[in-house]
Amino acid sequence: MGFIQSVQTAISDGKRFFFDELWSRDLNALSGLRRVVFSLCRIGMIVGRDFKQNKCNLQASGLTYITLVSMVPILAIMFAFSKGLGMQNRLMAVLGLEEVVKIEVIDGKKVETKKFQVIKLPDSEAVEKAEKQPESATVSPAAVDGVPEFTAPKTNHNGIGVIATKLPEPMQQVLVNIFTYVEKTSFATLGLVGSLMLLMTVIFSMAKLEDNFNTIWGVRQSRPFSRKISEYLVVLILMPIVFLAVTSVNAILSSNSIMNYLAEHASTLEWLIRKSLVLIAMLFVVGGFSFFYVFMPNTNVKIFPAVVAGAVTGILWYAVYWAYIVLQVGLTNYNAIYGTFAVFPFFLAWLYANWSIILIGAEIS
Repeated sequence: MGFIQSVQTAISDGKRFFFDELWSRDLNALSGLRRVVFSLCRIGMIVGRDFKQNKCNLQASGLTYITLVSMVPILAIMFAFSKGLGMQNRLMAVLGLEEVVKIEVIDGKKVETKKFQVIKLPDSEAVEKAEKQPESATVSPAAVDGVPEFTAPKTNHNGIGVIATKLPEPMQQVLVNIFTYVEKTSFATLGLVGSLMLLMTVIFSMAKLEDNFNTIWGVRQSRPFSRKISEYLVVLILMPIVFLAVTSVNAILSSNSIMNYLAEHASTLEWLIRKSLVLIAMLFVVGGFSFFYVFMPNTNVKIFPAVVAGAVTGILWYAVYWAYIVLQVGLTNYNAIYGTFAVFPFFLAWLYANWSIILIGAEIS
């Protein structure tokens, strides 16, 4: 009974602090550390209250469904622009995917099938054997009639191909399937009407996201339709370019030649560069979320609150990444229940958690 009473006392003390003392105390009369703690607790309570009042949990569920519907059209448009700028192959290499062409002879005709697969980074032993192997030992990839022929692009694995390879196998399969569908999306085959339908799917999906942000901000009027088309498309064009620029800087700085040179001549600088690579990745995530909070609502959002929201969202996003991707929380249990369909609830949970985190950041901003 004593333990139960102590728990009840702790709960009542906590309620009294968060609902009474937290708001009645004068922050100016508190010391520096206590003032910071009280301020953070107040912000947390306000964010939690608004998150519940704005029904952000339902909004996250809706955005999860919209993501499933609009993911392929959005990526198709983004990669169509990337292909037009000649960046698609490099972008896919950075993501850790490569295109494999399978050629089969059916009824005397060659049938070509394209699909993506996760880049298999060679281990050190394989690299040493490949370097020692003479050029004369290379076998021509010519196929015998009736036997499938596989050809893969020449991919430079130095500093790239690490994003998909770090994912668990079910998530790799999701990534491969998504980009295989994207690659099969042909605007020429769709025609004018089909392409317009695809574009409208993207616009209306992003408009729904804007409506959710406007609800959080209390904005009643969304962007005019003409602004939606122009501004959304600009963002879709710039996203792969910025992503490729940041990852290319990481790839250059983390290349074996630079790291080996620094290890021999400036070990301290090598350590700083390795730490800076992690910082660059974190700043990229925080900057992306901060831009998101400034851009999406149809109102003026101050930079500082957006950066704070981006930082909090980035930290929470990394926490979800660590829990779902690195530790693969719950995936083993889902495998026992769903079998090969385990990837679907796992992917849905990941999407829902990410949208919930993004909406929490919107409440903070």
